[in-house]
Amino acid sequence: MTAQELVDAQLGMTSCCGGGNIDGTVVTRSSNAAILERGLNGVPLLTGTNRDEGTLFTMLIPSPFYDSITESVAPVILSGVNGQQYLADMQTAYPEDDSKRRLQRVFTDLLTRGGVNSAVRASVAGPGGWLYRFDLPVQTMPELGATHAAEIAFTFNAFANGAPDSAFWYDRKDPIVRELAHNWSNTIIKFARTGDPNGAGLPAWPRYTAETRKALILDATPRVEANLHAADRKRWGDDEQRAADLVGP
Repeated sequence: MTAQELVDAQLGMTSCCGGGNIDGTVVTRSSNAAILERGLNGVPLLTGTNRDEGTLFTMLIPSPFYDSITESVAPVILSGVNGQQYLADMQTAYPEDDSKRRLQRVFTDLLTRGGVNSAVRASVAGPGGWLYRFDLPVQTMPELGATHAAEIAFTFNAFANGAPDSAFWYDRKDPIVRELAHNWSNTIIKFARTGDPNGAGLPAWPRYTAETRKALILDATPRVEANLHAADRKRWGDDEQRAADLVGP
């Protein structure tokens, strides 16, 4: 393809991150529809996000662009909801936020809502969906909290392979870091092998359902909590229209 053709193709994408579209040939339906249509023939789903997803983005994005990027990302958070209405609701819910904090919340919503509802759908369909949230703050830049991508080194237990002491924003000699990385990576392996994440060193982790809303918190003391995103779901409109969790876009 020519450079112009590549640019034109990119401009034609609807996702704010340059993702794909449902083209009817390669991608025939939404992931939500696929989960429900496959039913018991589908696959179990393990999904989650980090508590402070948005802090990495505001660190990388120059502050003069906070408002414009917030307005460009907002329309893709909720299908069928005007982006300005979403931002107005955000302002009502968090009137004390400045432009930086607002953008952090928008990115966190963007990355969280899809996983929350997909986990519910996977449990409804039969194979099961499990939801986690990674809460352990990074140690070398504590102002970021549990930021975007901080969990990746734990997923692959990168702290056990002779990496530098301060690798991946954490001290690999810290016993809390090492234990969480060991147990979380083993949980991922257990899930890949069996379709069930339980029995690899973390607390008993129930499926995430619309009735119980129980999620695993990955922190210094891992635990299971219910109704983790209750306030967010209400703001997203998912509580008022519960069917959206199961068959919505």
